[in-house]
Formats: sequence, structure tokens, C-alpha cells
Amino acid sequence: RHAAWVILGYPGAGKTTLLKRFALQEATTCKTDPNLGYLPVLVPLRLLGQKLENHMHWPLEQALLDYLMQYGFSEMSFTAEQERLELRAQFETWLSNGRVLWLLDGLDEQRDQHVQKRTVQAIEALRQHYPGNRFVVTSRIVGYDAAPLGGGFNTATLEPFNDEQMSQFFRHWCYAVEKSEDIVDDEH
Repeated sequence: RHAAWVILGYPGAGKTTLLKRFALQEATTCKTDPNLGYLPVLVPLRLLGQKLENHMHWPLEQALLDYLMQYGFSEMSFTAEQERLELRAQFETWLSNGRVLWLLDGLDEQRDQHVQKRTVQAIEALRQHYPGNRFVVTSRIVGYDAAPLGGGFNTATLEPFNDEQMSQFFRHWCYAVEKSEDIVDDEH
């Protein structure tokens, strides 16, 4: 319903796990029906912040794309320049059509407030330049107020699990691991 969220939580509350779950759900939907879901893009913001410091020439609305082009796609084994250019063109089509789910992890994990503010500016500029896409940004509670995202971002706070919830999560996690290991064994 809302297109932009900031998820706050204490260390270890499950913010990154939640983003990975969102990525898996959307990737599954896209694989099942490419016209239905959003293309999930998970970016650790501490890595983006390091690159923003070294690339002050990147226009803010293109900073996340430039980061993916120069570093992210390479990390995904797209090493040929032509291949990365084609991938960027396809990706920009998804962006222009408002079909990308940005999963941006760890806004508070920047080296300093200047980098955190530049990261916030890049996220906000991207959101304005490519309307219709969805954004989920995570941050620890402490550290978020140093450079919060502007208007249009809804905020939610993850609550810690109680004992019953931890037990239930653990049972489901073990079941999921067993099931995935069975699938891998069946494929070999």
C-alpha cells in the first residue's frame, strides 16, 4: 500500500533477514509472472557509502545505478563491460516502469554523518527521478536521526521476539533448512 518504508530496529532484530525475505518473495513472484512483481535489488548501504565518498561526481539521482554498474554487477559475475551496459539498460527500463523494489540495508552504518546525508540525498533523488518504484530502507534506531529520510517515507519499528516467537521462528527456520537440503540432495 505504501511505496516507501524505513524499518527501524535494534541490532540483531532481524532487519537484514526481513529484507532478504522480501527479496526472495518478490523474486519468486517475478519468476512466476514477470508482469506481476517488482524486481528486488538488495544493496548494503555501507558499501554504497564507501563508493559515494570516492565518486563525488556521480549525480545523486544516478548514484545507486552507477554503484550497481561499477561494482554491484561485477560482484554478481557480470564482468564484461558490454554485458553490464546491456544489464543497466534493462534495469533502467524496469525503473522507468516503476517495477523495482529497492531493499537498502543499514542506513546507519555509514562512516560519518556527511556520508549518511549524501546517501539519504541519493535515495531521495532516485525516488524523485524514478517515481512508482518501491523502497524499504533499514536502520538501527540509534543513528537514524542523524540523517533521516524526508517526507513520503513511512516508519515502522521491529519489536523484539518474545520467547514463544523465538521458539516458533527457530522451528520454522530448521524446517526450511531441512527442506532446502532435501531439494539439493534430490537434484544431485
